[in-house]
Amino acid sequence: MRNTVKIIFLSLLTGVFFIACSKHKTAAMSDSNFANTINTSTPEEARQIALNPQLDCMNTNCSPGVGMLTASENSTAWMCTAFLIGEDIIATNSHCLPKKHDSCKDLVQVFFAGVNGNAAETMQCKDILQISNPQDTVSPDFAFFRTKNKSARAPLPLSNEGLKIDTDYEILKINPIAGSTLHGQFEKTTCHTIDRTALTPNYSNALSPTATVTKCEILHGNSGSPLLGVDQKVNGILQSTLTKNHENYGRWLKLTEKKYIAPLAVVTNFS
Repeated sequence: MRNTVKIIFLSLLTGVFFIACSKHKTAAMSDSNFANTINTSTPEEARQIALNPQLDCMNTNCSPGVGMLTASENSTAWMCTAFLIGEDIIATNSHCLPKKHDSCKDLVQVFFAGVNGNAAETMQCKDILQISNPQDTVSPDFAFFRTKNKSARAPLPLSNEGLKIDTDYEILKINPIAGSTLHGQFEKTTCHTIDRTALTPNYSNALSPTATVTKCEILHGNSGSPLLGVDQKVNGILQSTLTKNHENYGRWLKLTEKKYIAPLAVVTNFS
């Protein structure tokens, strides 16, 4: 994980990206991966829903660099959260992208609200730069892609300091609003990291590949939300959650002496 994301950091510094692979596979979306979905009758209907979402920014506290990702595949449309890390580079989860395509071109877009002097805009995906291949919902889950157009809005800077244990992090997320369309609303809240939970028993230091957070409400559609430290740099990306109703909760609970009660959420570490 550290070597993979290190390429992203070096690329941001040098202005050159290295594409990890030309063909990828992603883990199937499940209830524990919280992309918000709408099932339709036809692929065309799903595509139109993905192209016509609504994003609300209710106050000036909205981050101009955080947007609502929408996509469609077959007869399903869905939304996630995504964020800008360069003028034409966006970060999100791998499970937020269509899983049967080698490219995201004309399949994925990110909608940004008009805020802080920035006009509302849509950024269409051009090509995938790097993507993880998570084997389950607790493996590192991230994707970076380039967009067709460049944005003048400020990107979110990345941090390689890791996710410290027993620490509060600010999370910037797009919450879904129920209905027949993809409708999201920006929210800023705080999550708290805890170590050696039922979800991530190996989270024992700031450089662990994934971490566990709690004390924050997590909804379908929050996948891809950035976690920011006090320096307002992105330390990690929200990817999945575990509740008592999850089929693997009992198994995970037995893996650790610290039996924290769900709900818990998993974060990919950008260290």
